[in-house]
Amino acid sequence: MASLAESGFDPLARTCQFMLTEEAHHMFVGETGVMRIIQRTCEVMRELRTDDPERSARRWVIDLPMLQRFMHFHYSVSLDLFGRSSRRMAPLTSPRVSRGRYHETRIADDHR
Repeated sequence: MASLAESGFDPLARTCQFMLTEEAHHMFVGETGVMRIIQRTCEVMRELRTDDPERSARRWVIDLPMLQRFMHFHYSVSLDLFGRSSRRMAPLTSPRVSRGRYHETRIADDHR
């Protein structure tokens, strides 16, 4: 998408730049939303001094086991987006074709 944002065809370049910005916004909203849900669950668990999912549910928060199930589900579904290759050379070529984040070289928050 970033290469299309630098296209010589101006309408395509302007549209792609907007889409990149819009997608970054959606990712931010999703990530902060999940963080708020987890934070509120932990606050209620601390107040109640328990990790019992049923007691947490009575306080209208999503319990940690359910959050963990959904994280496992969405992680595996996200991996499926890239497909599977049964080719003999797949282990050698897959690192060359994997997708990175937009402007990945400018991001300084990578784990070391």
